Amino acid sequence: MNGRVRVKKSSISSSTLTQLSILFSIVTLSIITWDLIRVKFKLDSCSTQLDNYAFHSPELNTIQQHSECTKQDQHFVLLFDLWERLANFRTALQQIMAIGLDSEFKVVEPFVYETKVQYGMHLPYLFRTKNASIQGLSTYFSTETAIENGSLIEYKNWRNSASIHDPSVQSTVGYISALVVFDWKNELPRNSQTADPFWWCDGTHAFSNVIEDGTTSNGLISIGQDVVYERIVCVDGVFVENDKNIGREFFDELFELVKAGTRFRGKCGAITLAFENYRKNGFGKYATHLIKTKYQSQVEMPLSKQYLKLARTVIARKKHELNSNAASIVVHFRMGKTMALLEGQSDSITLSEWANGCLHDLKNRTDSIFQTTVK
Repeated sequence: MNGRVRVKKSSISSSTLTQLSILFSIVTLSIITWDLIRVKFKLDSCSTQLDNYAFHSPELNTIQQHSECTKQDQHFVLLFDLWERLANFRTALQQIMAIGLDSEFKVVEPFVYETKVQYGMHLPYLFRTKNASIQGLSTYFSTETAIENGSLIEYKNWRNSASIHDPSVQSTVGYISALVVFDWKNELPRNSQTADPFWWCDGTHAFSNVIEDGTTSNGLISIGQDVVYERIVCVDGVFVENDKNIGREFFDELFELVKAGTRFRGKCGAITLAFENYRKNGFGKYATHLIKTKYQSQVEMPLSKQYLKLARTVIARKKHELNSNAASIVVHFRMGKTMALLEGQSDSITLSEWANGCLHDLKNRTDSIFQTTVK
């Protein structure tokens, strides 16, 4: 029958057939008009909910092509922990920025607490939970040049580009496509059938230090009041330390893996990776080569005016306290690893006791050499 209804001519008059024909035309026209209205509605919705909440499908990807998107399928990298403090974390950040310029992804300006990019203070709401003022990278370093040349993007601008609509809270949230955990010691489980340097490891939540706040109604995992992530990907740390293994292809393939394995896209098709435990020894030689040969001026970040002013104030105060004519010694403790080791031992001496012991020993040695008292 092919879905058609057969009618005998003799049973229906010509006038009735004419009326039916007119009625059929009206219905057909109405259907076409309604389809046009629906398409128009969808196109008009680009700047609202459909921008922000999109499954990975051809239909919605087409809808996202709107005037706010200067570039489609943008790639971003967030940094949650860099281990080192100040000078060394700047080195690690500059390395990632140089790679981003070469591989066409943008590094999101990280948050800094006590001169360190670190777990527990990697998102704005975590500062609020500790009643601490939110400190971005610009607190310590001048970031204007890096932002202007595109190697760095402010957090608020990333939120605008990578947001989706969360029906759980009826608002937009920052969407991270995947957390990236570096396996520096070859201890994370992996699929034995693949030799790829990265693999999905969603079941290894124990290896992720990001505190989770539950699952949203669309199956994403909340890691704060306004940020969610979808999956976890592990990266072979030994592999990335070998500069012969690293090039633009590595990052292209990593983003492609995440693109193919996730359901959502941020506004403008954005894909975001959040590096959990990145260290400057990863990609180091490759990134250093890029900086020296191509991107030196574009990743420079001198100390900020705010930081220099603070340093001068502290120096002036200490000089006044010690008397500017008195001899003095400045001691710089590099003790990040020691701090971590001592804090991990409940029956060990405290960091304060350890530091005081070192200072006491230093004072005694100084007295014996210079036969003077160091305050």
